[in-house]
Amino acid sequence: MDPVIEETAKVFLADVSSLDCQLLSASLTRNHFHVTGWGVTSGEVITCVEACSPDVVVIGVQLQDGAMAGVSALRELRMLESAPRVVLLVDSSDPEIVTEAFRNGAAGVFCRTRTPAELCKCIRCVLAGQIWASNVEVEYLIRALRTSSTPRIVNSKGIDLLTKREQEIVSLLAEGSSNREIAQQLRLSEHTVKNYVFTIFDKVGVSTRLELVLCALRSSARSFPPDPQNETGKLERRH
Repeated sequence: MDPVIEETAKVFLADVSSLDCQLLSASLTRNHFHVTGWGVTSGEVITCVEACSPDVVVIGVQLQDGAMAGVSALRELRMLESAPRVVLLVDSSDPEIVTEAFRNGAAGVFCRTRTPAELCKCIRCVLAGQIWASNVEVEYLIRALRTSSTPRIVNSKGIDLLTKREQEIVSLLAEGSSNREIAQQLRLSEHTVKNYVFTIFDKVGVSTRLELVLCALRSSARSFPPDPQNETGKLERRH
């Protein structure tokens, strides 16, 4: 990515303490990112993000107002008119937290056990419009989609975007089936399945199977919003 873009793109930080935020800020500034500020509570995050409209928010799962306050703030950030892209900082790749993060609009999940250089790469990836997720985290998403009911991809009004046959193909794609395997199971030609896949991509506005899985996961969250009494607070695959 062009260094000029990094220096002009605005990054906002949120973590459990001011010291953690300052350390993150110093690291990112040394790598030519423009840090606009930081917050330590979900309320501060929402207020500051509305005021400074950053391009990317890097937020820890735990903030001063709760162990899962970062996840709650992520949900609120998603609803803003000019919603920023959000990277959620996690202590470990917990399946439930990872799945919840992507369901609620995270553009990336970054584990604190990784290096500052990798965090910079993550932010660059997110600034470029991609999703940052490890292979393990992608498997969590696929598993979550497999264990849910038949994936429904709907618009903001809950209206299905795909036909019944296209939904069947999405389900098989989520299981990791190849075009040939889908063709055999649905008794279609492989060419027909390929055309269906391209049509689905076009309708949903994605370009890869992994993006489609993530879209289906987020769509299911819109179809079945989380119980407020039971809250847990182009895809790039990396090795």
